[in-house]
Amino acid sequence: MGTRATHVKCLAAALGSAIASAVVIVSPVLAHAEGCDQWEFNGEFKFVTDAGSETFSVPAQGTDIDGSYSLDSTPNVAPVRGKITGNTVSLAVAYVASLWTGQIDPAGNVSGTGEGIGTPNSRWHSVGAPLLCKATPLPAPQITLRYDAPTLVGITGWVGMTNNAGKPAVDCTYSDGLLPPRPLSVYGDKETRIDLPGIPSGHVYNITVKCGDLTHTEQKQF
Repeated sequence: MGTRATHVKCLAAALGSAIASAVVIVSPVLAHAEGCDQWEFNGEFKFVTDAGSETFSVPAQGTDIDGSYSLDSTPNVAPVRGKITGNTVSLAVAYVASLWTGQIDPAGNVSGTGEGIGTPNSRWHSVGAPLLCKATPLPAPQITLRYDAPTLVGITGWVGMTNNAGKPAVDCTYSDGLLPPRPLSVYGDKETRIDLPGIPSGHVYNITVKCGDLTHTEQKQF
């Protein structure tokens, strides 16, 4: 019997008779504290233990694991099911009756301790490519338009953009359906003032504000 096969057999024997499944839980530090919204697997999760030199690897894509882990060049040693939920990785691994826990560092590497992998509280750590940090995309920018209370000589409008903080100035136009479009620029998350002179008459204006590829339309009575 080969060395790896012997290792697998001894590992199973040391852990007890063959079992249907067990749970391996990796409990990383809060990813949000490190500026990461969601850790994800990069296609394969690999780790080693201080009880041996073999590399464990299991297919893992996105937040899910569904396959069998390999031990170095020995494929399909045991089935694995798992999923990342929040800041926890849960793995159901057949023939491994132990609980492993670890933490994800800011670089996406995992390390921790585990029972049943040589000696109690034996150390283990991930190897190869680190986990991926997937940031939650910001909502798309939207044009905002508001008005101050009208006066006898006109009204003041304010044009802005949501989710635009720290971005370069955006060229915009303001149209009321009667006069030619009026140019203006919106800077980051700041509102730009636009003075609209006129005498209140109760007329309903068809307002259109365009900023780049964005368009905002509404009706305003003044």
